[in-house]
Amino acid sequence: MDNQEFEGLTDPKEILQAALEQGNKRAEEAMEAFESQGRDEEFEMPEIPDDLDEGAHTLDEMGVLARLGKETHAFDFYGNKIVLRTLTVGEELEILQKCARFVGQAAQSRAYVIYCTANAIESVNGKPYFKRLPLGPKDDMQTYKFEEFQKLFPVTINTFADEYQNMRRIVEDKARYAKKG
Repeated sequence: MDNQEFEGLTDPKEILQAALEQGNKRAEEAMEAFESQGRDEEFEMPEIPDDLDEGAHTLDEMGVLARLGKETHAFDFYGNKIVLRTLTVGEELEILQKCARFVGQAAQSRAYVIYCTANAIESVNGKPYFKRLPLGPKDDMQTYKFEEFQKLFPVTINTFADEYQNMRRIVEDKARYAKKG
């Protein structure tokens, strides 16, 4: 992916949205190119050489690179020890998809903040904040956390969200510092 697409973007939400748009655009272009060939016969996948991945690294082999950004942050909130964790890109992308129902509404950015913050809560006073519930096929844990977390009052949500954003900034600063070496 061309890094020019992301120049000037600092908000993680904007970066993820730009990446999604770029990926969708490339997929559409590939499909148009394929369809423009006017093939009526069944498409055959080209043979992929066995040695294509030779020398490629797995996430386990990448060590610190694969774990860069994985952090937790503890803070005290009215006598309660709250532990937050960073979300993975996959989790953030799933959250963006779930926030699609809020696009064009005043609540769009608020929903994203609540989704991310709720899903970043690792524990309260050493215990999981959200109980694992048997979920049905249409339910998912991220949405359950979102729905439960939004029942809290704004002061609590805002405090947790501020702590989460501060943790994200610290992680990003660490990455920039490591990059400059």
